Amino acid sequence: MALLSDNDLYQMRAEQTEALWDTCVVQTQSTTVDTYGQPIESFTDGTAIACRFVPSDGRERREINRLDGSITVMRALVRLPRGTAITPNDRVKVTKRLGETLTTALVYAVADVATELHGTCLTANLMDVD
Repeated sequence: MALLSDNDLYQMRAEQTEALWDTCVVQTQSTTVDTYGQPIESFTDGTAIACRFVPSDGRERREINRLDGSITVMRALVRLPRGTAITPNDRVKVTKRLGETLTTALVYAVADVATELHGTCLTANLMDVD
């Protein structure tokens, strides 16, 4: 017996989509090389999409990289529609919160990307841009 029917899953995905009250842009990374052979990163804006931006509640969430011991401080997370193309090399630029255009967009680096339980949306942990 299936735990969720197709209708249940459809309803969960519809409710998740309705909760995407903010607007953001996934900025994709590209790297070129300057005349001295040094890499230069640049980011290109994608299309504005509905998202759900969830800022940190004031407590730092730290993750320690077991390979090199580095510490990543998570500042926020963003929920995105299923199928959104995003990688840890990208950035997320939040342009609207609750339908209101921000005077200054919020830009974060993507730390990691995961699919929500039952595939209702994508979730990306965000950290400060270096």
